[in-house]
Amino acid sequence: MHKVLLICIILLSLTTCSKDFEPSILKLDNVKGKDNQYSVPAECSEYLSNANGKVINVAVLNFANKTAYSDSKISSELGNNIRRAFVALGGYNVIDTESVVRKGKITDRDDEALAAALGADYLVNGSIDNFRALLAANSCDESGKCTYRVTIDVTLKVTKVKTSEQVYKKTSHTYFNAAYTDREVLTDEKMIGLVSSALNRYFRNLITDELLSAVPVRAYVVQLRGGKKAALINATRDSGIREGMLFRPYSVSVETEYVTGKSYCHLTPMPFTLKASKYINDTGTWLEVGSASGKVLKQLNVGTIVQRIVSDKK
Repeated sequence: MHKVLLICIILLSLTTCSKDFEPSILKLDNVKGKDNQYSVPAECSEYLSNANGKVINVAVLNFANKTAYSDSKISSELGNNIRRAFVALGGYNVIDTESVVRKGKITDRDDEALAAALGADYLVNGSIDNFRALLAANSCDESGKCTYRVTIDVTLKVTKVKTSEQVYKKTSHTYFNAAYTDREVLTDEKMIGLVSSALNRYFRNLITDELLSAVPVRAYVVQLRGGKKAALINATRDSGIREGMLFRPYSVSVETEYVTGKSYCHLTPMPFTLKASKYINDTGTWLEVGSASGKVLKQLNVGTIVQRIVSDKK
């Protein structure tokens, strides 16, 4: 009798206290939601089409160079860095625009027309607006080294190709100090090197939740298990989702302007996150629900829209 009890305790601990996330052994939750489909108001139909769990096609074009340094490497370097960033993030299909243009398949010079012809959902482009490398006053030390204040301004834009709506525009000001000997001449080659360094510093802070909200990777919850500790979303392995990706759940509502009477859709973020587990297959992806309980967790239901984020900061 004691041996049987001991075995049961061991088995129970393995199934309920294991640190490994195993959604299949968790009990199916009985929560609201009709036929495992989400239903949102007509004003929120945009989010219906976006929460399909499919990979997003992004066309990143080279940035216009408005600086005094005309080297083509300046703009192409930034464009290439942004392409690599979206590839690394996952969930995006970054179209090889340079290859297509080089081969002469598409010669249209209009960025939006080019993106549409390539089948892109979103166009990412912009400009390098300004670059300066100025010798600061009294910046030279006894060893003969002087400090140059290097600044660069970059404008990044995101356009929804189907509607031509600009969903994101931000100009960022990046600066740093560079030391050279006081007799050293800042040749064009060295200046271009400084531009490259400035762009790399700009790039470090490029990927934010604000930017990802403009190019949203969305899905919706189709099943919950274990008292809402595990959520299955409709994004499959083909969506590009990878283990460890973070998602924020949102509640959807319609708000009406008092003066105009116009209604619009409003997404409210819930104060917890969900993390993609290793269980990513042809039917969906299991997310592990973060620390949440009580009234907060009650917001999560079948049909809840989730959106990809890069940070779990609220």
